[in-house]
Amino acid sequence: MNIAVISNGPGLEQVKEEYGHSYQWVQDVCDIEGVEFRQYNAYKGILPQLSDGDGWIITGSAKSVYDDIDWIVELEMLIKKAYDIEKPILGICFGHQLVAQALGGIVEKNNKGWELGSSSIIINDIGLSSPIFKDVLIDDYFYMSHQDIVIKLPKQAVELASNEKGNQSYSIGDYIYGVQFHPEFPYSVTKKYAKIRHDKGLIDTIPELNKSKTSHMIINNFIRSLKGGNE
Repeated sequence: MNIAVISNGPGLEQVKEEYGHSYQWVQDVCDIEGVEFRQYNAYKGILPQLSDGDGWIITGSAKSVYDDIDWIVELEMLIKKAYDIEKPILGICFGHQLVAQALGGIVEKNNKGWELGSSSIIINDIGLSSPIFKDVLIDDYFYMSHQDIVIKLPKQAVELASNEKGNQSYSIGDYIYGVQFHPEFPYSVTKKYAKIRHDKGLIDTIPELNKSKTSHMIINNFIRSLKGGNE
């Protein structure tokens, strides 16, 4: 099983120095044997071929999907082509938003402000029966670090989860999934991101942070959903 991890930024230096990069965190939460990961730095113009990887995981970014930047436009075009061939994709935060935008959804800066730290979400009936939320506790906490939100889903998408800030997850068919939260984040990284935002004056207070028990299962569930995935 080969997974292409499409990275959309170098990461915040203060975080990277202490905890590494999101590419590593994705691998760290995977508990499935025989899975190999390959990193593609989209922000440097390095993108996978459509044939690369059994599935793609598209990570978060400090950028916004509506920024007029060449690599974002190129990645968006690639996502459209991937959709046409039913390439399995898991979009995380920025990745979740870019997949939605590429396929006809709308992403905007959330007028409800930043969502940082840990939050509850409501997994709807469709989400509860979706393989992506298998073994994820409905009363769990989910790690957040974003201010953009998908305000309109693509017409072919189905909402799986939401909260007071907006959409938190959707699926397209049985091969594309988006999550607004970060299933790859460790608790320590989430705490660091919140502190950095606070120190920069982006938020008034550091939010209360509750530990997530099962949100990391999203990545394992995605990989298991792929053809040939280990049970």
